[in-house]
Amino acid sequence: MGKARILIIEENDSTRRWLHANLEEDFLVLDANSSEQMIKILDDKRVSLVLIDDSFSHERGLEFCESIRKRRRFNVLPVLVITSPKIPYPRFE
Repeated sequence: MGKARILIIEENDSTRRWLHANLEEDFLVLDANSSEQMIKILDDKRVSLVLIDDSFSHERGLEFCESIRKRRRFNVLPVLVITSPKIPYPRFE
């Protein structure tokens, strides 16, 4: 069985490289640093998991999750949102 494919969506080059380096031994890792790259990869490749920076581009990671869930093909795609301690978050009840 092949390795699961993970898409890292991160604008910061050093963070993206660090994530890639730490995951590539166990996973096939794809990187995107723009919305255009992200859409192309999601349309062209079968991805098992998405890691997205919450402050990615103009759309926050949680907003991205909501928007991608509207597309039938991606409504069950697992997404992990990477957060920064500098960003205030609402408490989830």
